[in-house]
Amino acid sequence: MTSLITEIISHVWSSKELLSPIFHLCDKIGPRPSGSRAADNAANFIRSKFDDSQLTTSIHEFSHGSWTAEKHFLAIDNQEFPSTPFNLSGNGQLSGECFYLPNPSKEAFEHAHFEGKILLAEAVHGMGMHRTEILKRAVEGGALAYIQISKIPGGIVETGNISTKGVANIPALCISYETGHFLRRKIQQGDGRVTLSVKGSEFEVKGKNVIGNIDSGSDDTIIIGAHYDTWENGPGAFDNGTGIATLLELSKTLSKLQQSGVNFQFIAFSAEELGFKGSMAYKKEVIESNKLQIPIMMNLDCTAYPKGQRTLSVSNSEEDFAIINQLINSYNFNSVLNTRPPFGTDGFPFYLSKIPVVSLEQIDRTKPSFMHTPFDTPEKLTENSLKNSTAIAGAILGTLVQKYQ
Repeated sequence: MTSLITEIISHVWSSKELLSPIFHLCDKIGPRPSGSRAADNAANFIRSKFDDSQLTTSIHEFSHGSWTAEKHFLAIDNQEFPSTPFNLSGNGQLSGECFYLPNPSKEAFEHAHFEGKILLAEAVHGMGMHRTEILKRAVEGGALAYIQISKIPGGIVETGNISTKGVANIPALCISYETGHFLRRKIQQGDGRVTLSVKGSEFEVKGKNVIGNIDSGSDDTIIIGAHYDTWENGPGAFDNGTGIATLLELSKTLSKLQQSGVNFQFIAFSAEELGFKGSMAYKKEVIESNKLQIPIMMNLDCTAYPKGQRTLSVSNSEEDFAIINQLINSYNFNSVLNTRPPFGTDGFPFYLSKIPVVSLEQIDRTKPSFMHTPFDTPEKLTENSLKNSTAIAGAILGTLVQKYQ
């Protein structure tokens, strides 16, 4: 193992405060939707950590649209049940019979007939058909509204984007696992009628990308990015406090190592949850204006869920894939490597610009991650899992920079 990689791994594993940024973001700041006062507090905190590591810091501010639910409800048999509108839900108040669609898929929709009814379905983050695609097909099939059942037992209600193209055509809410299965039983009994209402509005806010630079005087700049925003209902320990913790530890580690040949730019993005608006704005204002020459971007999103599958996705570069593959095999790093594009994350705008992207995540798909819920909290994480992911990310960077020395 080269001396640079050894130094990076040693720095990461000797850290005694890798989890502390997560505790601060979750416990002292809390939910931090882009454009909120809490998001500003988080941006200031991250910038102070970059300052502590002697990075040259700045704020990239951008305007973006946002949406908020002003009022909503869902009732079964005149009894109201907890629900949460998805971001960009359509407005409306209506009553109707529900049609339950298990395991939504292209094939399932081809045989389903729910025109004039409310579509009830289940979707899992990162698995199967995404809720935005379900909503699209619900609209095409003539559904009056869409209700999604959370797959996490315990009265937990999730949130997230429901549309990629502005406010949806129909109301869309999420209900708990328990409420969903109560409603399923009502449907089986021939009494699946619900009343629901959503009223929301769009507005414009200012998002802030926080930037920390290590300048080696090179023409090339490697970007390492992670988003710090969350939904309004969750503290975001895993999604994406883990990515921010990895980002901050790598910025501190690399600032201490006297290596040259390439610049590093660490970016804490805002508005990722709204459709990676922060990285899109950065791409438009910085990358497309040719202010930087970027040989590679590393995206850190949900980097350490204990005992989860650690995955490295490398896109737009067969050379970098081969280098990272050799590193993983040589040092037996516990990671799976693939060439999947970084859909749905801040790496995607860079991918579209033909920049090589390395994405790191660690998710246990056999049990709930509690993303996009109030229960995405720090006690579910472990220091060793986070150190493993951070050390592997650092080793990859240490390997890639050797191309510029």
